[in-house]
Amino acid sequence: MDYRNLFQKLEQHLGRIERSDDLLSTLAAMLERLVIDFRDDLGLAGGRFYVRDGDDFVVHSEYPEGQGHLGFRIPVSYPPVQEIPEQQAAEVRALLESRIAGAPSD
Repeated sequence: MDYRNLFQKLEQHLGRIERSDDLLSTLAAMLERLVIDFRDDLGLAGGRFYVRDGDDFVVHSEYPEGQGHLGFRIPVSYPPVQEIPEQQAAEVRALLESRIAGAPSD
């Protein structure tokens, strides 16, 4: 795999994403563009975006749409979820927020 080309494509991709003041809408748009633009490069067929709701993570958006998973809940106590360190999740969240906030508007 040509990682240099892949990262250049990813950078161009991030520049094309429509931004809004609503972080969840922006992330949903990113999910859609990632699946469309990197389907062949990364073998992506679809994806889901979850939000925390009390003791669960809930499917907030999915691409392609209409898969019937919106509202599906996964308990925070589910073992694979437990394996994601909170610090790592906070770092990813901060990185996404800074990249979205610092990106030039179209």
